[in-house]
Amino acid sequence: MRLPLWTLLAASLALTGFPATAAAAAQEERIEAPSQEEIDEAVTALRAAFAQKDPELRITALNDHRVPVPEVVAFQAQGLRSKDLKIKQAALDALRFTDHEDALRLLHKECKRSSSLRKHELLGPLLFKAIGQHGDPSSLSLLSDKIYAERSREFVRARLFGIANIRDRKALETLIELLRGERIEVVKRYSRDLRLSLMQLTGVDRGESPDRWREWWSENKRDFELPEKPPLMPLDLQRSWDAFWGIRRAMPRGERREDRGRD
Repeated sequence: MRLPLWTLLAASLALTGFPATAAAAAQEERIEAPSQEEIDEAVTALRAAFAQKDPELRITALNDHRVPVPEVVAFQAQGLRSKDLKIKQAALDALRFTDHEDALRLLHKECKRSSSLRKHELLGPLLFKAIGQHGDPSSLSLLSDKIYAERSREFVRARLFGIANIRDRKALETLIELLRGERIEVVKRYSRDLRLSLMQLTGVDRGESPDRWREWWSENKRDFELPEKPPLMPLDLQRSWDAFWGIRRAMPRGERREDRGRD
């Protein structure tokens, strides 16, 4: 099967260290829109798979056909409504990597509408991860609202990392706000993930102390400019970030760990 351009480019970006989304790719270079032939191929394959009762056929079709057009998103929505857990998971993954406004709109809708999906032990974190992958500022309120009320670290991490994947000053301001307004012991429970998220956006490292980050922001918020691209972080933190997003990255030989991130 011939892979479309955006699929090949996403795979290339995953290997070179950028988030494997068409949205991220589009920031680097222009991507050709899918041809009508590619759209027809995807829709035909998805329609045929969803006409069958075999869940594996549906999962394979969702995995193989992520053309960013409304017709494909409609099948992803159908998969998300399935009672089969694996089909739901495949649909979430497809929506995560389908760079179309309808895909993000559907993720937002389901996050607001379906408490069973949002609170599901496995699917809930995947839902927030899919939303964060799109890197859109419109997702900030969904990702941050009542974040510390989540039941497990997996939920909180998916939401924090989702915020940090949005390269916008509003995302940074959202993270700073999450350092306030809660009992300090609650914030400290997630201090490592907060540090990583803040470093990913800023390239600055103030450790795991909420007070130090708040102090830094108070001193720098007036003139601080968000780096255009995510800076490399200390190796252990970079690996945590890359593992979460499924990024394979070749670290430059000879680069010192202490040279990644700056005070």
